[in-house]
Amino acid sequence: MLSADYLDTALDHIQTNPSRHLGVEAENSLVEGGPANLLVLDAASDRDVVRLHPTVLLSIHRGREVFRAEPVTRRWAGEE
Repeated sequence: MLSADYLDTALDHIQTNPSRHLGVEAENSLVEGGPANLLVLDAASDRDVVRLHPTVLLSIHRGREVFRAEPVTRRWAGEE
């Protein structure tokens, strides 16, 4: 079972750490005027990303938008 500390830093393990280990951290950083590669997820925290497998709301590759979606509204039966 994953610890709470691990879940709170889960995205570091797939984003920041690999770039650092491959020696490409500088070219994968977000800087003004630089090419952006990023995902915007419909989640409030790293923990929610692991638990809920959220929807991708925005995908940018090399500074260009390649995908955009609206947030999903979730409602339990009986809720108004």
